[in-house]
Amino acid sequence: MEITILSVPGCPNAPVARARVAEALAEVLGGRDASVEMVEIADTAEAERRGMTGSPTILIDGTNPFTGPGRNQPALTQPALACRTDGGPTVEDLRNALRTHRPSG
Repeated sequence: MEITILSVPGCPNAPVARARVAEALAEVLGGRDASVEMVEIADTAEAERRGMTGSPTILIDGTNPFTGPGRNQPALTQPALACRTDGGPTVEDLRNALRTHRPSG
């Protein structure tokens, strides 16, 4: 499983997101096969290409589990090079996303 945290340079919520991801991964996967990558996004084109919907955006295997119909997570729905005012997914949100994630392929 690959977790990618997309953020704008200097985002104060990026370290918080990384800590939340680490906590959720430890609880759900117990340290099994997961990698976490931090990626700084500096321009709108890159935000669009990577699917960043505010800083930080957390992707699980390249997919944002917090956007789309029926999601209970406030977030932008369109790619954006913008700060999230909600601080990003909580540890509980991340636990739920990790538990329900189905790898493709």
